[in-house]
Amino acid sequence: MELMEYAKNKIMMGSERKSAFLTEEVRKMTAYDEGGHAIVAFYTEAAMPIDKATIISRGQVLGTVHMFPENDRYSVSRKQRLILTIVRRTY
Repeated sequence: MELMEYAKNKIMMGSERKSAFLTEEVRKMTAYDEGGHAIVAFYTEAAMPIDKATIISRGQVLGTVHMFPENDRYSVSRKQRLILTIVRRTY
C-alpha cells in the first residue's frame, strides 16, 4: 500500500522537490495556508471528503489539499466546483 500511495502522489501531484530549500518561515506559512484550505473543505457542506493535506513541495506547489468523492462521480455541482477552486488554488 505504501508503494501505491507513493505512485498515486507522484502521478497526481508531481515529483517531490527534494532540492527545494524552504526556510522554516516559508514552511510554517505553507502549513497555515494548507490548514486553512483543509478547514474550509471540512466545514463546507458540499465539499468532498479530504484525502490528503501536505506541505511537501511537489511540482510547482509548496503544499496541497486533495479531496476525493465518496462514490464515483462524473460531474460536480456549481457549489462543489467553487469549493474545489478555493481549496486547490495555487500561488
